[in-house]
Amino acid sequence: MRSLLTCAAAAVRRVEWQRMQLRPLGELAVSSYGLGTWTWGHETNEDAAREQLRCFLDAGGTLVDTAAVYADGDAERILGRLLTLVPRDAVVVSTKAGVTANGVDTTAEALLAQLDASLRRLGTDYVDLWQLHAWSDATPLLASVEALRVARDSGRARAVGVCNYTPSQIDEAFAVAERIGTPISGVQLQYSLLVRAAEAVMDRAREYGAGVLAWSPLASGVLTGKYQRGVPSGTRGTDPRYSAFIAPFLSAPEVPVAIEILDLVAGALGRSCTEVALAWARDRPGVAGVLLGARDTTQLRTQLDSVDLDLPAEVADLLTSSVLPIG
Repeated sequence: MRSLLTCAAAAVRRVEWQRMQLRPLGELAVSSYGLGTWTWGHETNEDAAREQLRCFLDAGGTLVDTAAVYADGDAERILGRLLTLVPRDAVVVSTKAGVTANGVDTTAEALLAQLDASLRRLGTDYVDLWQLHAWSDATPLLASVEALRVARDSGRARAVGVCNYTPSQIDEAFAVAERIGTPISGVQLQYSLLVRAAEAVMDRAREYGAGVLAWSPLASGVLTGKYQRGVPSGTRGTDPRYSAFIAPFLSAPEVPVAIEILDLVAGALGRSCTEVALAWARDRPGVAGVLLGARDTTQLRTQLDSVDLDLPAEVADLLTSSVLPIG
């Protein structure tokens, strides 16, 4: 393993601030990294969000992902105010509907009402990508997909997608969408070195001509290595809003070994665990982009350092085969 990594390290060339690629996401073209806004409106205030957006756009980023439910709409409000500072076509705006503070409601009426509220908060008359945030057994799928059709046909959404669907749900959604003439462009899923259950769905998405957006590519920060020796104070592991997402990783016996392997690879390449984990997820087959989540610009810059990292195929394969996922 060490000789392989030594050869790989010699093959990696770091280019100062290389701009990220644009990739197809169904009917859209999006940057290979997206800027997530889950923290906007609570952890990240508007000034910090402005700095993040400026840093992201400077690196060649275009895709900014939000949702109606984030910070009870404040994430969209902040993004809407920031959109007035840049040309509208400089940002590919992605938002989601169907999840509320009271649960999941994917009836067509509720979805379209959420979309219109999102447009008001964003200060725009269209979004580039509008997604169903979650599956619901309580609503016939045809009704939910019909809302996607109405949004796209009315011009309120340039393209549409779904989030967090299982393989069978993906098949159902694409079949219904095809039947009513509404192409699904994007599928948003949790995906990282430690969580790979989405790969079955990724195969289906490729078959249907859609792209995958990977959320939590750093496994709630665990793949940065910062939890290797416990939960540091001031991290999300101590925050009740996030600790439930992190807890499964901290208790899984596979994770310490995975971090050791990742740390070894990163050291051989002269890069950080963060950079290697992001580059691995970004370049997996079917992934159109990975969604970055950062509390501040310092964290974001650390993540964007991976833009220029092209993992040699043998190193990517080594990580894939050596790191055991927990999901």
